[in-house]
Amino acid sequence: MTEIIDCKKIIETIKSDIKIGLNQNDGNIGLKPKASFILVGDNEFSKRYVNLKAKACNEVGFEAEIINFEADVSEDVLLEGIVKLNSDRNVNGILVQMPLPEHINEFKIKNAIDKDKDVDGLSAENTFNIVFGKGGHIPCVPASILYILELCNVNLSNKTILIAGKSDITSKPLLNVFSNLNNADVIFCDHESGRLAEFVKIADIIVSCCNLPGIIDSDWLTEDSYAFDAGNTCIKDETKKIGYRVVGDIELKGTCKAKCITPVPGGLGPLSIAMLTKNIYNAFISQR
Repeated sequence: MTEIIDCKKIIETIKSDIKIGLNQNDGNIGLKPKASFILVGDNEFSKRYVNLKAKACNEVGFEAEIINFEADVSEDVLLEGIVKLNSDRNVNGILVQMPLPEHINEFKIKNAIDKDKDVDGLSAENTFNIVFGKGGHIPCVPASILYILELCNVNLSNKTILIAGKSDITSKPLLNVFSNLNNADVIFCDHESGRLAEFVKIADIIVSCCNLPGIIDSDWLTEDSYAFDAGNTCIKDETKKIGYRVVGDIELKGTCKAKCITPVPGGLGPLSIAMLTKNIYNAFISQR
C-alpha cells in the first residue's frame, strides 16, 4: 500500500530543531534571525505565499519583514532596495517573490542578492556552488525532497530520477541539484514530449512540477518508486471558503503501487516553506 508522506509531521520536526538550535546557541543570546521578503505588485497568490513564509518565520522565533513595491516600480529602484538589504547586518536572508512584472529582469534581480543571504538558492553564484559541490543554500523544493529521501533511508546511487515539467522556479533548480548526485541518472522531461508515461514507468524517483492536474496517472508508478508532487494548480471550488482548491499533477488512485507519495495540498508546498526557515537559520549562524 502506498504511504502518503506526513509532511506536517516533518515540518514540526524542522521547527523544533530550529527552536532548539536557537536556544542552545549561547553566542547569539538576544539575537534573532531576520528575513526580508520583497513583494512586487498585488498578485493575490504571491501575497498569500509571502504571508505564509513570514508567518513560518515568526513561528520559529525569527523576525520577518515584508517590503512592498508597486507593480510599476523600476528595475533600478528594486535593485537599490536589494543593495541596502545586502549591506544590512541585521538581515540574514533575502527573498524576492516570483514572478515579477514583465519589465523587470528576474535573472538580474536574483543575482543582485548577496549569495550568503540568498536563502531561496536561486542566484547564478549559488547554483554554481551547488552544482560543483562548493556548498550554498539548496533551493527549498529540492531540499525538501532530499530531506524526505534521507528520512526514508534511500540510497540515490544508481537511481533513475525523473523531473517532469519546465519551470525556472522549480524544475531547473531540481535539475541543478540532482545532476550533482553521484551515480544517479537524471531524466528531464517536458509533458509535451509525449514520453512522460514511458519515463515515469522506468523511474525510481519521480518529481512532477508541470502544474497540470492529473497529468501523471498514479498507475504508471512502479513498486518501490518515490513520487513527489510539486504541482500546484488552483481550481475554482465554491464549496471552499477561499473559492478554490489546490490540486497536484498526480492523479492518485487506489491501485497506485508506489512506495510513497507526497500529497497536494499539505505536501511539498508547506514543507518547502519550512526548508526556507532552515536556510534562514543556517544563514544566521554562518553570518555571526
